[in-house]
Amino acid sequence: MSEDYNMSYSFQMNSRGEADKQSELFAAVAAHPVAISDDHVLLIDKCGDGQLIVTPEVAVALAQHCQCFRTLDQHAVTVVEQTPQLAGHLQDVKNVLQAVQQAGLMVSAEQVCRQWAAASQDAGLAPSRVFVITCDRPAAVERLLDSMLQSTNLSQHQQLFLVDDSREMANGLANLELVQKFNLTSASEMTYVGAEQLAALMHQLITALPHAESAIRFLIDRQQWRSYKTYGLSRTVCLLLSVGYRSIVLDDDVLCRAVPSPRAEQGVDIGGGSRELDVYDSESALMQSVTAAASDPLLAHSQALGLRQGELVSKLKGAELTAGDLRDVDYSLLAKLDANAPVLVTQCGSIGDPGTGGAHFLHRLSEDSIARLLSSPGGLQQALSSRQCRLGRDKSTFTRIALMSAMTGLDNTHLLPPYFPVHRGEDYLFGAMLEFLYPQSAAIDFNWAIPHIPIEQRSSNGDSARKIAAVGGVGMFAAYIIEHSAQEPGPSEFTRLTALSQLLMELAESSDQTLSAMYRRELAQDNAQQMKTLGQALKVAPENASEWRNYLQAGIAEVSAAIQQLEHPAQAPGIPAGLADAEVYQAVREATRSFAEALEVWPEIREAAGDIDVSTFI
Repeated sequence: MSEDYNMSYSFQMNSRGEADKQSELFAAVAAHPVAISDDHVLLIDKCGDGQLIVTPEVAVALAQHCQCFRTLDQHAVTVVEQTPQLAGHLQDVKNVLQAVQQAGLMVSAEQVCRQWAAASQDAGLAPSRVFVITCDRPAAVERLLDSMLQSTNLSQHQQLFLVDDSREMANGLANLELVQKFNLTSASEMTYVGAEQLAALMHQLITALPHAESAIRFLIDRQQWRSYKTYGLSRTVCLLLSVGYRSIVLDDDVLCRAVPSPRAEQGVDIGGGSRELDVYDSESALMQSVTAAASDPLLAHSQALGLRQGELVSKLKGAELTAGDLRDVDYSLLAKLDANAPVLVTQCGSIGDPGTGGAHFLHRLSEDSIARLLSSPGGLQQALSSRQCRLGRDKSTFTRIALMSAMTGLDNTHLLPPYFPVHRGEDYLFGAMLEFLYPQSAAIDFNWAIPHIPIEQRSSNGDSARKIAAVGGVGMFAAYIIEHSAQEPGPSEFTRLTALSQLLMELAESSDQTLSAMYRRELAQDNAQQMKTLGQALKVAPENASEWRNYLQAGIAEVSAAIQQLEHPAQAPGIPAGLADAEVYQAVREATRSFAEALEVWPEIREAAGDIDVSTFI
């Protein structure tokens, strides 16, 4: 796999290095190695004119040890320290690195800063629309709408929508009444979109595009998916109702309040590791943090969504990027981004229930988060059972792959892909497709969280090792798409969308044997990464943290056993009981073909949706 969506790159903005800013900082660029003999490799800059013939050892050293911004002398010391056979040859290594830099195969921090400072500013951003998506939870909707009236300036948004996927008629009627009550005092009117309104929208789309009827029904026809939980369908409806606008989508079981990290930092990271965890000893302690929140989260999303990436970096940092900010920063992700590319997705953390099905994220946390977890009252087991925690960033962070949060901003003035209508993992798939279409863009994850407090009781039942091993699902297609993503700039998003459709069509035409091999390979790769992460966490775990070490060891045993098993897709979550593997493969082919065909006509569907007057079916 060329790039896993769990992989992170560290881009820490800071003020270190100001005293020695006369010493220029460099990082190696991404280069294609071409073997021209057993002893020599031609390195060709992937994005520039630089090239140089070097030994294979130099090529490896540049790729493995020279990705961060440091002085050439510092790079030379690192290479010598990491390569025992070079001991005593420091000056020779310095000479080689100088030649590499002069050949254009290293980029200076000053050069990168000039590029990002030159990012253009948007003269004006499109209006924003706010969406609440719900399914059979009117009590949660009432609580959320009340918090929106209390904590936000709703007049800043062009229109509000409640997209109701409720299956029980009584819940739909209750939600409609809540919207009507909300509109009596709201500064911006909310539009109710239930089963009747969705059917009317679908009818108008099919009337405008009769040749795309099957694609439209695949994406938004609830009757076609009445036996499934339609996690992605409502989100696609939000996209269709916001073509040409910037949209902010809220889950129904949240409160519309922004709770900053207790360690909130100004500035921005790019790819800066995992989210941080804080554990609360009681629901009342957590609610005190929620009550103290004062800022408007909808406004925070709308102020960032759609800006140029370089413009947002300067805004969050409070000043332009300087070379000192880039000291020790990994250039790998930064090199792929375009300062003039728009911020297409904004997201935030959660406080309350973490929104995860198990504890599979714990071993990915930072050492500081793990220390806070283990020192919390009741320790690991209590934290897992109560699910009273904050999971989010300490500093606003650009991330390579956008993942769904309980409040997600989407700049729908650009061609965004639809969501897969059913099954969990639709957020990973959407993020992978977005990265496929816009490889020079990243999502921003804010350094604050919103309260996520489900109406229904949720518990991990203290089962700390549950669901650590990878399982199949829609998210597996995300890994496949990332693996085949073309990172080089140039092709338009429309060209890339056609390529994405063809990529999925190839899967739809694959044999059972091919699909079986892909399924087992992707699971094995995910579990291998899990084993690596668990092993690293165990290596640094305190000797006296027996509970934590037992958790990690149980996870390693679980993942190790899963790797050795012959996995069957019929056992994957969400698959109806009683199906044989062959039947699952056939269903996957049919769904993948339908989704690929929907992607092919998606630009037409978006255009038709943008031409529809919402008032005609409300």
